[in-house]
Order: sequence, then structure tokens, then C-alpha cells
Amino acid sequence: MCDLCKNSFVSCTDVDTPEPDEKSLITYISSLYDVFPEPPAIHPLYDAEAQRRSAEYRELATSLHMWIREKMALMQERSFPPTLIEMKKLAADSTKFKNEEVPPRYRDKQRLTYIFRDLQKYFEAVGEVDMEPELHIDVIEKNWNRLIMLHQEREQAIIDEIKR
Repeated sequence: MCDLCKNSFVSCTDVDTPEPDEKSLITYISSLYDVFPEPPAIHPLYDAEAQRRSAEYRELATSLHMWIREKMALMQERSFPPTLIEMKKLAADSTKFKNEEVPPRYRDKQRLTYIFRDLQKYFEAVGEVDMEPELHIDVIEKNWNRLIMLHQEREQAIIDEIKR
């Protein structure tokens, strides 16, 4: 006899039939609440440090993801201003983007890669990846590479337009 049956009016054998009656089921389920009145305060596999790292990853990944999307939209823009002065300013902005904006974001991406690889061990231990698909490191890496390619294409288009 199980511990639950000792503290109940109904035994496991009453509900361990192909078609237990409704009253037996209700009584059995009610007895579960008597034996297990409160769920544990934290999940047995809860790892506070992994949760902190996951939150850190999610915050940084969200920020980088939004920045990449914003910059990709800008890099796809091909309607250029009509004057040479404005085109040279656009070329300077492109150089500034490459030299000042990209390096810190690249460091963020590298940090994300490190954190994600570390979190993978935790995800494997609990049997699931608790991460939005667009924040997965592989998606961020793919979008990063696309952004860099779009920037190179835009930079070349600006140079070609200035030469013209």
C-alpha cells in the first residue's frame, strides 16, 4: 500500500482500473491534495546562477537583436541624396558605423556566444532550451553576418554613387 493510500479513504487499486468511477477519481485526487498540500518553493532543478545568466543573456540578446534589425533596415535603404556633399556625409556616416558602432556590438555578440555556450550545459541538464527563437545565438549570428554583408553592399553603393 502506498503512502497516499494510507492517508486516504480510497486506495490506488480503486482508480487503477480501465474505467474508474467518477467518485473514486474525485476522492483520489482530493487525497493527493491532503498528502501534497503545497508545491515545493522552487523547482528541484532550479539553478539560481543559471537563471541569472539566462536573464543576462536574454537582456543583452534582445538589445543586440533590436539594434541589428534597426541597422539592417537602414543598410537596405538605397535612395541616396542628390548632392555630392550629402553623399560624402553618407560615406562618413558609413565609416563611423563601421569604426565606432560595430566594434562594441561585436564584443556584445562575442559575450553572448560565451554566455549561450555556458547556458547550453544547463539547458541540456533540464532537457529544454528556454529561449525565444529569435534570441538563439545561431539566429543572432546569422543576422549579424547579414548586417555586415548589407553594410558592405551599401558602402560600395555609396562609393559607386560618389564616383558617378
